[in-house]
Amino acid sequence: MAERIFWSIREVSELIGVPASTLRYWEKVFENIHPKKSTSSDNRRYTAADIEELRKVHFLVKEKGLPLAEAARRLKSGNADVDSQMELKRRLLAVREELETLRRELDGCPVPDADGQE
Repeated sequence: MAERIFWSIREVSELIGVPASTLRYWEKVFENIHPKKSTSSDNRRYTAADIEELRKVHFLVKEKGLPLAEAARRLKSGNADVDSQMELKRRLLAVREELETLRRELDGCPVPDADGQE
């Protein structure tokens, strides 16, 4: 099966978790987001690179709470810092999930008292 090349604005909206109107606005603010527009209609077609940039914008604006101008400045100056922060968050969430799984498993185990008795 071939790798997918384009996604619709509706699909990207669901992936990123923001309304389509927000995506259209971000296109105006962030210079690295350039969805293709079909010639027969005005439908936007987002690439994987566009989606990755939108994930970075979402991280900076929605998760870190930066104003749009600051987020745009950070992305323009280089993505290394944003990429590393996103990766760190991904890893921390994975660790959290693992810890929650362990806690659920341990909730069913008897706990020894101070004398070592269960």
